[in-house]
Parts: sequence; C-alpha cells; structure tokens
Amino acid sequence: MLSDSIQRSQFIGKSILLMWALFYSALALANGPFLDAKAAFKMRALERPGGIEVHFSIAHGYAMYREHFGFSVGRGVATLGEPVLPPGQIKFDTALQKNFETYRNEVDIYLPVTHVEGPFELTVRTQGCADQGLCYPPMMHFISIKGAGLQKLKAETRPEGVNTGPPTLGERLGMRYLTDSLAHLYSFQYAEAVLEGHDFITTLMIFFVLGVALSLFPCSLPMIPILSALIVGEGTQLTRWRSLMLSVIYVLGMALVYTVFGMVAASAGYSLGPDLQNPWVRGVFALLLFAFALSLFGCYELQLPQSWQNRINSVLLGRQLKGGKWLAVFTMGALSALIIGACMTAPLFGVLTFIAHTGNLILGGSALFLMALGMGAPLLLVGIGAGNILPRAGVWMNGIKRVFGLLLAAVALWLVFPLLAAALNWQNVGMTWRATRMPTATESAAVAPKQLQPGSAGFTLIQSKSELQHQIRANGRPSMLEFYADWCANCREMEKITFTDSRVQAQLKHFNLLRADVTKNNLEHRALLKQFSLYGPPALLFFDENGHEISALRMIGYQSPSLFLKKIESIYTAP
Repeated sequence: MLSDSIQRSQFIGKSILLMWALFYSALALANGPFLDAKAAFKMRALERPGGIEVHFSIAHGYAMYREHFGFSVGRGVATLGEPVLPPGQIKFDTALQKNFETYRNEVDIYLPVTHVEGPFELTVRTQGCADQGLCYPPMMHFISIKGAGLQKLKAETRPEGVNTGPPTLGERLGMRYLTDSLAHLYSFQYAEAVLEGHDFITTLMIFFVLGVALSLFPCSLPMIPILSALIVGEGTQLTRWRSLMLSVIYVLGMALVYTVFGMVAASAGYSLGPDLQNPWVRGVFALLLFAFALSLFGCYELQLPQSWQNRINSVLLGRQLKGGKWLAVFTMGALSALIIGACMTAPLFGVLTFIAHTGNLILGGSALFLMALGMGAPLLLVGIGAGNILPRAGVWMNGIKRVFGLLLAAVALWLVFPLLAAALNWQNVGMTWRATRMPTATESAAVAPKQLQPGSAGFTLIQSKSELQHQIRANGRPSMLEFYADWCANCREMEKITFTDSRVQAQLKHFNLLRADVTKNNLEHRALLKQFSLYGPPALLFFDENGHEISALRMIGYQSPSLFLKKIESIYTAP
C-alpha cells in the first residue's frame, strides 16, 4: 500500500516536471548584453478622468531619471497641466558629483489635461541607463490621444476629504472595483498592469487566481460534464486515485495546449481559435462527444487497440491507468481548451497583448500556463469529489453513467446548436411563414439585408473595414462596435443578459450600434480583428462622431449589465 502511494506521488511529480520542461524548452531565448531601449523602458498611456496616466515598466538592472521626463503637445490643440511624478530613489553620480532621483521597476506619472480640442499627439521625452554602465540617448515617445474621447470624460468628483490626486497603483490595477464581485478581473488593463508591475512569482500567483475566477465563465462550464463523464466512464474500476489522475491529466492537456496556442497567437498577431470554430471542427468534436455518450449508455465500449494499450501500460504508467486512458483524457482536455474554451476574456487579451508588444514569451507564457491551471482547479475538485462520492459498483453506477451520458449529449448539442440555428435560420421561421401570405415582408427584408433580426437590439452588421468607416461616420452619432461570433458562449450570454437589460438599453440609445459577426472567420473578418489588435470575440469598441475610437471605453470579454453600466457611466457623458 505504501509503495503504491509512493509511486503515485512520483508519477504526479514527474508529470508536472515533464510539462514544465517541455514548456520552457519551447521558450528558450537568446538575450544580448543590453536590452533595446524600447524593451528596457516599456511605456503605455491610459486616458483617465481629467488627464492621462503614463506608465513605464522598467527592466531589472535599468533605471530612469526623474528630471529627464518631459511632456509636450505635438499635432493638435491641448493644454497640459503640471505632471505629477512620485518621489524617486536618490542616486549619487560620481562623474557629475550630484544627486539624481531615479525610478526602478515601474513608475506612474499623472498628466492633467485642462483643455482639449479634438485628437492630439502627446510627446514624451525620457532618458535611462543600465546598471552595467550604458546610458541611452534621450528618447522621444509619440502617443496619439483621442481628444474627442477626452472631451466626453466627466470631471471627476469626490466627496470632501477624499484624495483628489492621481490614481494610486491600487486604483490603476482595478482595486476600486473589489466591492463589485471582483469586477476588476474583467479589465484587460489589469492583466497588463500585473505583468508589467510585479515580480515573476507574484505575477504567476495572481494569474492563477485569475484563472480560478475565469473558470466560472460560460466558456469553461461545459468542461465539467465532459470530465465528469470521463471519470464515470471508468465504471467499477473507479477509485479515488484514478479519479484524481484523470482530472490531473485532463487539466494538464488543457493548460499546455492553451498556453502554446496563446503564445503562437500573440507572436503571430493572429488567434488560431476562430479557425477551430468552423462548423466542421465543431461538428466532429460534437460527434466524438456524442459517441462517448453512447458508450456511457452501454451501446458499446470505446478503447484503444490492445497492442497500443500494452505498450502504453508497460512504458509509461505501469498498471496504474490501463488502456491508454490517459492519452484519450489528455487529448480531450486539449480539444476542450481549443474548441470549447475559445472565447476571449479580458485577462487573456491582456497577456496576449503583453506578449505581442514586448516579446517576453517566458513571463507571458508562464502567466498563461498558471491561468490555465487556475481554470482547471475546479475540475480537480470535480475529480476528487467524484472519487469520494460516486458508488464503486452495482446498478447505481449504471444509472449514473446514463445521467452523465445525457449531460455529454447535451454538451454536444450545445456545440452545434448555434451552427444549426444559423444554417436553418430558425429565428426567421415565423417571418417565413408569414411571408407566404405577405410577400411585401420578403421584399422589405431584401431592401435592408444588413440589419439584424429583432432580439439583436438593433445592431447593424459590419462585414469589412470599408463598411465600418462608412457606418461610424454616417449619422453624426457616437458608435459602438461589437465583435461577435455564434460559437462564442460569452457573446451569446451578453446578447441574452446584458443587451436585454433595460438600463443598458437606455444607454445604447445614444449610440449607433454596429456588429462585426466574425463567425465565418474569413479574410475580411481577420482584417477587422487585426485592425484593432484583437484576438477574438467578444469585444466592445466605442467611436466618437468623427470616427475616432474612445480607447478609455474599450471592453474585452464578457460584460455583465452592472460592469457595462459602471464603465459607461463613469467615463462617458451622453450628449
């Protein structure tokens, strides 16, 4: 008994070490003696109420000088206030025989904007040095500021006695939303700030927690019945150990593939997820799930050929997990991550953007891996619970297998239902029946083919960049562009819950509503996504009357009604 326990512990340890070894072997990068200036001092700017926040992420072993920061307006008309810089660390320069204030790791600078007349270009002047003796020449950064968006920023009002200075680090990371059901997790700026503002270990811990929170998203929930069905499929051979091991292997398959595909997507600037959402891929995966559901009903038994089973058992796992089951479970975890969990979330977008902009595959990839493990943590609890609760043999087990077979068949139907609905146009069945008696209804529909059906809240379909440019300038109103896909569970959740909320609809009346349906993922759809540096749906982008994006209002991932309203009402003032 003791030897079995030791073998099991060794197997778990070896599995995790193997995954990390494979993971980091793919991340091996050669670094020169000094970083490029853009890599050593990474800058980003965020529009804030009444001003702009400029954030610098400073590489380890490098520093920036406080007195060398300068801000000015290039093209456009705007008036800047006095920048608010935090106190720096005192460093004595032996060559110049004077003290300098320097910043390390990161620095946040708040730049008030007291007047603005449309878009303008902000020029930021900086200088920094490496500890090994290299000083970089003065650097100039040019940032395009959406002036029209700033015009719609409300003047910030705070109760008497509350700090009126620039946003604190906690506020920048989204901590002001902790009282709203951890709403800061929905901010892609939060994910980017974590990557740029924390040490390696702290970053990984934060992203693991983010993963646990994201496991409650609609995209992740279908994985629970899949794993449960795999465990129940063990039948009378089920033990606590086997249940846990199946869960671990499923989660490792999900996490490794999720990470590798995420890094490839970020490096290439294009997400592979939509390619895996075409009807053929989803249909084949749904058929696999349905076939497995039939096996749970007792129609037949699914297993690898006996010769494969013998080789896997003897070479890899002894007799701890027979029949090559681990390979099937690992593959199912990988496919689940690619096909079911393909919706874009704000933290995922933040990591992909960080990798794309910095090229730091090690930190970004590690954050993806830990976030995926966090998303799989509840699945491990499912495995532990199944091993403890489910009966080992008898009629009860057969009944439970049938129940999970039904759940698995339901997931298969859930996968293909959006495709069937789109193909058969079920939403128009009633209109088609009426059209047999009222031909004018058909004619009317043909006149405006790009208007979505009722229930889509009056959105107008956008299929290309040229259509978008025309629509956002067509009627002199601000516009909201939604990136949507039939296969995106979070998109459908927002359509049913967020956009049907009466408070949200009241706000949407102020916008020209546009929708980029990227379900088919053709060249035009990819061009639209790439134009806005997006990796997939859902995403909400806002534009002013002149067609300029209001970047402070950009929303990535699922937005509940309360989150949507909080973002809109805190920044945007309706005309």
